[in-house]
Amino acid sequence: MLTSGRDVDPSLYDQPPHAQTDVPDHRRDRFELILTRAAIEADLPFLAVGRGMHILNVARGGTLTQYLPDRVGSESRKPDPVKLTTHDLQLTRASQLGRLLGDTAQVPAAHRQAIEGIGNGLLTVAWTADHVVEAIELPGHRWAVGVQWSPEDGDDPRLFETLVSIAARAAAAQASVPARPEMTARSKRAAKRQAARSS
Repeated sequence: MLTSGRDVDPSLYDQPPHAQTDVPDHRRDRFELILTRAAIEADLPFLAVGRGMHILNVARGGTLTQYLPDRVGSESRKPDPVKLTTHDLQLTRASQLGRLLGDTAQVPAAHRQAIEGIGNGLLTVAWTADHVVEAIELPGHRWAVGVQWSPEDGDDPRLFETLVSIAARAAAAQASVPARPEMTARSKRAAKRQAARSS
């Protein structure tokens, strides 16, 4: 799971920093980009929340709007520093998220950034009335879902339950796969070297 946090470094998507953008955490950015790409390559199920969704989008070559009130032309998108607000969104019914949550949802959120240009291979699967992307998916992947909102602060556990269920099935399937021959050969070579050292 990729969680919320400090803004992603704008230099990673070739933009100068906005005055409202956080000072970047370069180590976390690098680590999470590598982790996301590795999870995609290995077809590991994951959920990307808030900043996590931004990392997923940037990992696929996408860009971000650094200060949403500038883009939508009002302060209505400026987050409340004290509490989350809820808003409505539309979902694509045919998406994994749409099949789970339905055509519409009301979600808790507080964010001043959003996806601008969608990353390679990703699909927009949820959005607000003012055309802000609220969720993305990577088609063909076991479960690669990014959401803009904060599901941990809501009353609907289905996103987390689904992630746990899919991850458990993936782990069980992996455990039942026999060792690859090249790994076995490598193990044999290592055992021979160890035996040679011992003699």
